[in-house]
Amino acid sequence: MKRKSKTFALSSAVLMLMLAGCGAGNSEGASGGEASPAPEASPVVSASASPTPAPSAEPSVAPTAAPLPEQAEHRKYGLYNGAADPHTVEIQSDGQPQSYQLGEGVGTEGIDEGSEVFFIYKEQPVEEDASVKQLVLTKLVKAKTFKLSVQSVPTEKPAALMQGKGFGLYVFSALDFDPENGTLSFGDPAQGNNLQASIAPLPSGFNTDDLKEEARKEFKDADLADVPKEKRPEPFRDAALFLEGSSDAHIKQFIVKEYGGQGFIFKVSTNETEDGGIFSDYVYTSLNSLERSSNPK
Repeated sequence: MKRKSKTFALSSAVLMLMLAGCGAGNSEGASGGEASPAPEASPVVSASASPTPAPSAEPSVAPTAAPLPEQAEHRKYGLYNGAADPHTVEIQSDGQPQSYQLGEGVGTEGIDEGSEVFFIYKEQPVEEDASVKQLVLTKLVKAKTFKLSVQSVPTEKPAALMQGKGFGLYVFSALDFDPENGTLSFGDPAQGNNLQASIAPLPSGFNTDDLKEEARKEFKDADLADVPKEKRPEPFRDAALFLEGSSDAHIKQFIVKEYGGQGFIFKVSTNETEDGGIFSDYVYTSLNSLERSSNPK
């Protein structure tokens, strides 16, 4: 009996080992059992539980959703050669003639063939062939080359005709022009540059004595005084009134001059720095180029 018991016990142990081996081999197909936690950690299950796209796919989507950059504007001076048709003109710049399409609101009124012009254009792809670029004008105005002295150096500079309220004048690229307020400026006010000139038309029959009194009240801190004709900037030797004073290192000038029978007031703020000298060289020439117009804007 003892031998049978030992034999039976040995056989039972072998059978249990075989069953355990078979159970381990079929653990993936098991429907339950505490001894089978592996499926929960399986990489197949974790992958199927992630419905969102992988991060690596995001860059391929972003470029198509990003807005296109604004088209660059090109600014140039040239000679107007004339119109090829109602929508196309030819302008010669950098020694080469080139055709341009007139953009919305752009015209050639008042511009004669052979005239100097200032123009701004954009390059736009042609619908039929994106590789072909069409040059479209967004601005076309008369221009003029002036002889002037910049920091005592004689030079020639082109300027574009700009329109203000009731006047037009030629503006150099070194200056900024605000047509709404009728101001010319130079430099960055945030850097301490208060270099500016304002333009305002006068009613007919103005009185210079009254204007002088008004100017001295407005610029009472500058202690304005009359400047003799021989000491004025050349463009304003014939001005009806030229007052000047200084305040807080700034030079204030109050100038009255007539153009085409219309009187204008120029209020100039400059200084004795290098920037102030450059500003004065440009702004006096621009102001003196003023033309009376009926432009009401």
